[in-house]
Amino acid sequence: NELKERKVLPENTILQAAEFAVCRSSAWKSKTASGTAAYWVYPDQVSKAPQSGEYLSKGGFVIRGKKNFVSISTLCMGFGIFFYSPRANDLTYDENLMRKEQEDVEIVTETMSQTSFTEIDADKRNTDVIENSTSQVEEAEAFQATDFRHFITNPATKQEIVYALPVVAPFSAIRDYRFRGMLIPGLMRRSEIQRHAKAAFFEECKKSFDDQRARLQSMIKSLSDQDVLPQLLSDCKFVEASKESKYRDRG
Repeated sequence: NELKERKVLPENTILQAAEFAVCRSSAWKSKTASGTAAYWVYPDQVSKAPQSGEYLSKGGFVIRGKKNFVSISTLCMGFGIFFYSPRANDLTYDENLMRKEQEDVEIVTETMSQTSFTEIDADKRNTDVIENSTSQVEEAEAFQATDFRHFITNPATKQEIVYALPVVAPFSAIRDYRFRGMLIPGLMRRSEIQRHAKAAFFEECKKSFDDQRARLQSMIKSLSDQDVLPQLLSDCKFVEASKESKYRDRG
């Protein structure tokens, strides 16, 4: 039975996927999530074959069956950095924290690639379909093939790290990252966000011991415009970690 073979995603994953879809929709430019929701469906509910009497335009599709709605009250994404360590299982690193970080990274990729969402405008009832281009799907598949056991968000003092990787995801997915900040609707350009974020991350580096401080600063400094800018949203504001509580519960 096809219905019995449906994969059930964790509730947290579904919520983060809904947050991602709404934040990447027209709601972001309007700077409010009021009256906006997302819904998710199973793959077998999506069809490109019209039934008798139905008409589908080129590239169109129809959804059959129940739509599972998820209400989103806050427009909030996160920008953070995690690190690649070839020896992420070193005893110098807390294994429980590493397991939690791996789960968060996997949630981010599931959010980006496994669930299809549509934004719903409660007033106009218009739908803006959030679709991935072929290149985005290929990137997501390549990213999923990565061994996440080697990615960490808070390197231990003597732990070897090879490079840093920027990530933009729902804030709830990266709230435990050491190097992180919130992205909320605003007027900053991508280059401004990058500058503010790097300044905040360099401040965070100062809390480390000398050897680790130099390594972390070197990793963050090595992030080029090509690494960071394509990941960022436009029309937003960067909120550093020390000021998160002021914005976290805003609707």
